[in-house]
Amino acid sequence: MSDTQAKTVSPREAAQWLSSGEAILIDVREPREFTAEHIAGATSMPLASVPGQFGRMEIPAGRKVIFQCLRGGRSAQACRVAIAAAAPHPVYNLTGGIAAWKAAGLPVTRDAAASASGTSLWRRLMPWNRAS
Repeated sequence: MSDTQAKTVSPREAAQWLSSGEAILIDVREPREFTAEHIAGATSMPLASVPGQFGRMEIPAGRKVIFQCLRGGRSAQACRVAIAAAAPHPVYNLTGGIAAWKAAGLPVTRDAAASASGTSLWRRLMPWNRAS
């Protein structure tokens, strides 16, 4: 990616991208925040682990990467890390984070089944997490 600054995406547009499979969502909040509530399908990758883990993800070609946190500050930091690592995918910061997502009337999940869907995405994107 040649841009040095991440683009932003509104919650509604992000929801459309996620629904159509155009994008993946990485939640950079702490695990306890993710467990309390998260956007369905999000992959949990706490901000502190982004520098070591993001470059090792196997993100399908053509997918956009959206980083998200509570309000947008930590996810902006994650965007900078991804761009500095020369991410081959367009990188976006979810404007206003999960707080804006909820304010837009979009759903969040809190149950174990939905958490498992995020985990399975993590397993697909992180090669060392796959079962042999």
